[in-house]
Amino acid sequence: ETQEETPPLLAIETEYETILTEAALEKWLKKLVKAELMAIDTETTSLNYMDAELVGLSFAVKAGEAAYLPLGHD
Repeated sequence: ETQEETPPLLAIETEYETILTEAALEKWLKKLVKAELMAIDTETTSLNYMDAELVGLSFAVKAGEAAYLPLGHD
């Protein structure tokens, strides 16, 4: 009986950013408009949509390149 080998994970360079200025937000908006594909995710205070409050948004334009926009943090 032969055991299948798991291929090694490829290391990717990462560039993660927290958007804290209007200039950084403008830069990311331009990246999002130009991107062929993007992912957008929400960060909330609850998994229950009736109780949840939005506290942030995250954006990714490719593997390893993403940003977080805090909106409702204390």
